[in-house]
Amino acid sequence: MSHAATTSSHDGRASNPLVGLRFYIDSLGCAKNLVDSEATLGILLSAGLERSATPEQAELLLVNTCGFLEAAREESVQRILELAQLKAYGRARLLAVLGCLVSRAPEELAEAIPEVDVWLPAGAHAELDVRLRHILAARPASPLQLATDRSGSGRAPLGAFAGFGARVLMTPSHTAYLKISEGCSNTCSFCSIPLMRGTQRSRSIESLVRESEGLAACGVRELHLVAQDLTHYGFDLPGRPDLLDLVRALAGVDGIEWLRLLYAHPSHFTPRMLQHLFETPKVVPYLDIPVQHASARILRAMRRPYTPARVRAQLHALRSRQPEITLRTTVIVGFPGETEVEFGKLLRFVEEMRFDRLGVFAYSREPGTPAFDLRGRPRRHTVARRMHELVELQLHLAGQRSAQRVGTRTRVLVDCRLDAAAMAAEAGGACARGAVAVGRSAAEALDIDGAIYLDGDVGVLEPGTFVDVEITRADVYDLRGRLLRAPSNA
Repeated sequence: MSHAATTSSHDGRASNPLVGLRFYIDSLGCAKNLVDSEATLGILLSAGLERSATPEQAELLLVNTCGFLEAAREESVQRILELAQLKAYGRARLLAVLGCLVSRAPEELAEAIPEVDVWLPAGAHAELDVRLRHILAARPASPLQLATDRSGSGRAPLGAFAGFGARVLMTPSHTAYLKISEGCSNTCSFCSIPLMRGTQRSRSIESLVRESEGLAACGVRELHLVAQDLTHYGFDLPGRPDLLDLVRALAGVDGIEWLRLLYAHPSHFTPRMLQHLFETPKVVPYLDIPVQHASARILRAMRRPYTPARVRAQLHALRSRQPEITLRTTVIVGFPGETEVEFGKLLRFVEEMRFDRLGVFAYSREPGTPAFDLRGRPRRHTVARRMHELVELQLHLAGQRSAQRVGTRTRVLVDCRLDAAAMAAEAGGACARGAVAVGRSAAEALDIDGAIYLDGDVGVLEPGTFVDVEITRADVYDLRGRLLRAPSNA
């Protein structure tokens, strides 16, 4: 480094103690949390900090935590303690913890882990650089004011969307998550999201179009729309636009080719959406619609205001209108009061509906939620056995559906090329061995679904391009495909 550069850096650090500070960020939990981490990353880089690829080389350590379930909280605490050790014995001088875990128990955490310098709850990431400046200047920070509180009675804070327009992607550069709202206004008895993030605050269509245009200008081709409840989007905005209004606007953004819908609550999936969502250009035939259970009694106890018959009708209608649609769902096993009869209904429902993707979760007793004091929880070994039965059933069904794709042709978005070193590190099965690239079709969402491993000319398979592929082999979730023609950019 030249003397002039050193002097400039020294002067910048003197006027702004954050300039040149190297930081490392870990993002835990869901895709919605990842968007917050990306916004935080952009804010810090704009403030003059420099990103470190490893925590060992960083002066500031950050972790954006998850607090949704007990297992996630344990993972978050473990990572905080690991970073605290680095701060104690390594180069790091500061440790900051953000996100949902902080929203759940800020006082308890601060007392238990005094090594942490900054605690910021979900929706307050824009405060981080200000807090860091105060610490480095040895000045006390003003009390943090949020628009919500831990009772869940408040609306998600406006600051929850800070930095979204200039976030730095932590996904592959051609695909991104687009968070369209924050918080949740549903009252599911098992869920702690409103306690941590407040009730729903939707973003305006105009702001989402602007962000999408900026992402497209940077090379993003695919948007995964995420929220706690996509289908409730807009009810709190002037004029009450809905998800269909939003996707029609996003479909007009040049450069974006795929719009993918995640987290669509069945209660708010209207006939209008059912009829027109997948007719909208660029909306891929893929829907994540979390049903949670198939017993009317258990759904009532969960405070999910729909019946199994209603969900069954929605799913049949979706497949009738879009035979190629990929349906993903999640279910909860072991909710208080779940008997063998109720579980049998769930098992038969899954077998009948033949979901392409299924996430199976054990009920987690969450403090502060209405279900916390419910009695009649099944024993752990019973829950484990029921989960095993569901998983085995889904493996069988998913394997059948994957096998049906062999010999079909599909459009694939290339995610990355695979060199020998990458393949040596792959833990994948037969579909992965010897492939030159990996990508996804409309039937695979980023990170949560399987992938399509490709044969072809690695010289032309650049990430972010679309290729036509014939499926030649199937595993339960992963596929193998043969390149049919040169990639396209549209």
